[in-house]
Amino acid sequence: MKLYSDRYDWINALIGTNYHITNVNFNDEAVASGISTVTSGGITIEDNIGHLQIIKRNDFMSNGNMLDFFFNQAVNVLLPGDVYALGFDLVDGGWQTNHLNTANIVNVKFSTGETFDKIEGRRYVVAPIFSFFGFVSHKPISTLSFKPSVITEAILDNFSYAQSRHLH
Repeated sequence: MKLYSDRYDWINALIGTNYHITNVNFNDEAVASGISTVTSGGITIEDNIGHLQIIKRNDFMSNGNMLDFFFNQAVNVLLPGDVYALGFDLVDGGWQTNHLNTANIVNVKFSTGETFDKIEGRRYVVAPIFSFFGFVSHKPISTLSFKPSVITEAILDNFSYAQSRHLH
């Protein structure tokens, strides 16, 4: 499993491969709170306590809907078949009060057997920016589980995954 902290590096690693990239931005999902499962763009994200939220953002960071992990609970991501790469943007929702917060993910587990105790997001000093977490595997990935590790609550956007082209 190869890790990427930059979306452009992740995309460049997939250029010329036999993969089709699907982007999920949650904009087609209705704003909602207190939900345990969100299905959008072929993926399903679930938690165990029913506190996922689809939130609307319209500020300098983003324009559109995003997935909010209320209380930073662990989540599972269920992927469609033949996914070999995935990536997403994550930010600490506390950026309004402390723009130095950095999003990290812990207890990262893939269906392929790879695990990571902690992956640190990119640290920015000037403005609150989403950290990108990207992965490329030689084995198909059917699930990912992780727990955001931020000061307030994590916000996820721009989930992307790459499937073998023979499925399309």
